[in-house]
Amino acid sequence: MSREVPFLDMRRSSGDPINCWIVYLMPFDAEERGNYDKVDAFQRMCVDNNIFGMGWDLPKDAMLPFETTIQKGAEIYREIHQTRYGDDSGMKNALLDYQKIQKGDYVVMRLKNGHYYVGKTAESPVYLQQEQEPFSYLSWGCRVERWEEYVSEEDIPSELRGRLSQRRHTTIQRIAGYRLRLLIMKLYEDRTAAPQFQIPPLRITRDNFIRCLDYLQLEDLVALHIWKQHGSSGYMLLPSSGKVSQAKYEFRFINVEHPERKAITCQVKNQADIQIEQYKGETGYEWIYLFSGLWSDEEAVNKQVKCDSNVVVISPSELFETLRYHPAFDSRFYQVENKAVISIGEIAAGLQELSYTDAGKKLRVRGSRQYAWAGPDFLCFVVSDGLFYSEEFGALICAWGNYTEEEIGTLRNDLSRCLSNTAICQPS
Repeated sequence: MSREVPFLDMRRSSGDPINCWIVYLMPFDAEERGNYDKVDAFQRMCVDNNIFGMGWDLPKDAMLPFETTIQKGAEIYREIHQTRYGDDSGMKNALLDYQKIQKGDYVVMRLKNGHYYVGKTAESPVYLQQEQEPFSYLSWGCRVERWEEYVSEEDIPSELRGRLSQRRHTTIQRIAGYRLRLLIMKLYEDRTAAPQFQIPPLRITRDNFIRCLDYLQLEDLVALHIWKQHGSSGYMLLPSSGKVSQAKYEFRFINVEHPERKAITCQVKNQADIQIEQYKGETGYEWIYLFSGLWSDEEAVNKQVKCDSNVVVISPSELFETLRYHPAFDSRFYQVENKAVISIGEIAAGLQELSYTDAGKKLRVRGSRQYAWAGPDFLCFVVSDGLFYSEEFGALICAWGNYTEEEIGTLRNDLSRCLSNTAICQPS
């Protein structure tokens, strides 16, 4: 019996991908951005009016007609703005991106109150400037069908939190990667009565768990790993130790049953190396645990032999085992894979039984029965990398490009056969 493969078509139509945008709703001078009341009031009015937009408003005597489409008015606006205010690269870049927004795109923003808002555009951008607020601060903007508000950071995918927590923001950013695009779309569609997409949670696996967790979650996971090793002997995390900034250590565990025993500490780096020689001769701790997201299992083993006896290098596989059996980070966006699943390698082997050809790392010629490896997590099909099977989402995804219904239908059927039984695959 065949198992149906979910298909996520991230296009409005063939060759027209749905875009996702991060918007920085802050059309104020630098000195005004710290005025919480002013900024918060403006942003709340934008939410109430189901709009977002960019600044660089024009003088009242040069305003364009209200709701002029960006296709008709962008060039006129650009000329007026440059004549009145001179050359402004920030305005030009923002305007170029706003010109690319289309009906049906998704928009996400984090406002002054710390809340997150996700919307789906109801139209292409138009000229919104008027004398009354909040429109008086805007030039070009867009209406959304509605804003979905998320108050808690725990309700937001960790990858998106990381992007929105950056200190410096451009007015608007297009999200290129398919993972984050799908997670943003899921934020909106999961609250829709008749969702356009049924997006499954992203599987956290041994190969991707480091990039799925933000740096705080990774620190929590290492703390959980240490507690798993030493909690039964009386060690507990000292919460205040994580608030003290130290160059070499993150936090400490103390032994509440045997206070005379030395503390345990650690160092955790998400995407940076750790200089293990800095921990030579550190005899003040019972154990020092080290983990870097850049290290492979082999590198972790090699570094361990160079360390003192009280220093423990955690390998990625060891840390993932802790995550598997303590799935504290499961959510509607991420699901820790805690059972045997058909790997993408097994799927590739099954497709070869169906006379598919392994084209290596790139599809150079269009063909229906071929695949290419575009990374460890997905296989691309037909041509280019717009149509692929994602092991992370367990779905066939079309992110962009022109593909026929026949090409997609045949591929879905063949993938279903391979997922149902990789040992028995007959051509469809």
